[in-house]
Amino acid sequence: MTDEIRLVIPTAEDMIKTLVEGVNVLQETSSKMEKVAGTLEGGALLGQGGTAFTEAVRDALIPAIGRLEEKYQELAQDVRKAIEDMQEADEESAGKF
Repeated sequence: MTDEIRLVIPTAEDMIKTLVEGVNVLQETSSKMEKVAGTLEGGALLGQGGTAFTEAVRDALIPAIGRLEEKYQELAQDVRKAIEDMQEADEESAGKF
């Protein structure tokens, strides 16, 4: 039995595109949530509830979105590296036949 590793490069490239699009959406979402927090601070939601919500957005939600954005970027880099490694292995193996 042989070990076979397959990578469908067009599909992997589609994965990268999807991850990059996800990063863009997350950046937009983070920016919009910052605007929401600013609007709330400007008086749209007053009192302890408004303060608590604004703090939750800024202290929990926006940083969590940032971490997810970083993970998407990391995954896109990992897939790019897998493509490069596979292409390199294909070139090496082609030279042996």
